Amino acid sequence: SIQKMLGCVLVEVGDRWLRFAAPNTETSIRCEVPISSGEAGAIALPEEIFSRTVSSFLPGPVALEIIDRGLALALETESSRAKIKGYPPDDFPLWTSPPKEPEARVILDSKGLKSAIRRASVAVGKDMTRPILTAMCFDFSSAGLTVAAANGVQLAVVVIPMSGLSSTRIIIQARVLSILESAMPAQVEVEFCADSSRAFFSFSDEEGLGFQFSGLRWWFSTPL
Repeated sequence: SIQKMLGCVLVEVGDRWLRFAAPNTETSIRCEVPISSGEAGAIALPEEIFSRTVSSFLPGPVALEIIDRGLALALETESSRAKIKGYPPDDFPLWTSPPKEPEARVILDSKGLKSAIRRASVAVGKDMTRPILTAMCFDFSSAGLTVAAANGVQLAVVVIPMSGLSSTRIIIQARVLSILESAMPAQVEVEFCADSSRAFFSFSDEEGLGFQFSGLRWWFSTPL
């Protein structure tokens, strides 16, 4: 079922890449790791068991193989072996790829973006009966990107000076941005784009790992 899949990590193997994806009701995260070779396949694994197993391994190469007709993943290192039972990937929520013709697309510096999210987060509300106050507003204009949050008492506004931006306003759940901020390296380029329903952030770290965050975009007629 979909509910069961929300507690899982999708492991996909390609010819030269290994990809992990995890969703919840608000956001999806995908990480791509370059590998030497691989046999195509996919399996959904219980996140808690998978994380605990991998965390127990010593640093070093790990060999992975999808076995038992796609219902288990075998992992092997120089000193450890493990087998995790999983599920067919058919019920796993489909990944929504960034749009080819987005409403907005811009390259951001992760250092400035991390700082803006942290500084605006002090005014994010916690009252879920007023969900607009638990979000942040990304306002693109000719002056740059303005990140704003308000909780009914406080207002935080952070401006990242940029040029050549088209005017658009996007509201994103603050929890999504908090996860993004903690995962972003300090100095990388972050590609941001959005369509009518989702916002996407993509970047690669210094080790060549590719990350993509997808979060629901909210629409409100009430100004922030």
